[in-house]
Amino acid sequence: MNETITSVSRFLLENDNYVIGIHANPDGDCFGSACGLAGALKKLGKNALILSPNSIPKRLSFLNYSDTEVFESREGYDKIKDEKHTYITVDVASDHLLGEVADVFQQNNKFAIDHHEKNTITAEKLYLDNTSSAAGEIVYKIICELEDWTNETIWDDKIASSVFGAISSDTGCFKYGNTTPETHRIAASLIEKNADSRDINYRLFDLKSSVQIAVESLAYRNLEYYENGKISFIYLSNKMLESIGAKVSDTETVSQLGRGIEGVQIAAFMRDKAEGEFKISVRCNIDTDLSVLCASLGIGGGHKKAAGCTVFTDSPQKAKEMFLEKAKDYIE
Repeated sequence: MNETITSVSRFLLENDNYVIGIHANPDGDCFGSACGLAGALKKLGKNALILSPNSIPKRLSFLNYSDTEVFESREGYDKIKDEKHTYITVDVASDHLLGEVADVFQQNNKFAIDHHEKNTITAEKLYLDNTSSAAGEIVYKIICELEDWTNETIWDDKIASSVFGAISSDTGCFKYGNTTPETHRIAASLIEKNADSRDINYRLFDLKSSVQIAVESLAYRNLEYYENGKISFIYLSNKMLESIGAKVSDTETVSQLGRGIEGVQIAAFMRDKAEGEFKISVRCNIDTDLSVLCASLGIGGGHKKAAGCTVFTDSPQKAKEMFLEKAKDYIE
């Protein structure tokens, strides 16, 4: 049964000592939403920390305006496992996305808060609103309700900035098709609460490290076209990334490169994940459902125009062929 904003807010007020779980390789929406929610809970006198399956990308660390303590990977969990906590997740659509701490949340997750098309995560309660452009929109509504209920002033410039960053990240600075009139109203409200919109958007969309520039240059050199230019495909192996001193966290912008090319309808970026596993991130410019495409390839899902999957096979060539065979049915 899907819960409501009211039931989420009531739960948050009735409990304490929160561990907020986020998905592996967190994006701006995931991390910003968790930071904003943690900041709000701390303003109410509660304890809250964030548990991530792996390291927070350096380029997104600024979204932690509330200076919430972040524990990373299994090693991070081991530091807090003996304490009594209330476990919740934000922007996590499935257990698989929790990586090496998945079992922790499978056993303890009390409330999942999400905005994806589908959610299969293990949790006692679920609030899912797939009409929201970002998890940040949901967190905004939760904080507003908490403020109304408690008559406490929760919003400040730091919390507003984390939540604004979350929403701006998942809407591509408000230019993606998931952006709605409600999205703009919420963004305006956050700017009125002194969210630093100019600096946030600069950091998210304009500022790049020299390593990111090198990664994007490498990506363009490995760009391939299929189906008369309607599908673009980029593959970067771990060996390629190591050759330029890059990490997986430096590849976050690569999935967007193909969709900006004239004529491309579906853009895919594939990287090595583990032996026999390949991670494919997909974006599109047409009215098709990438979440269905990705779910058909392995463990995957997401949104209609932005999704991903893990393909299990013994070579990158086979993984690419598996993707292309399915993807051609999703172009116009």
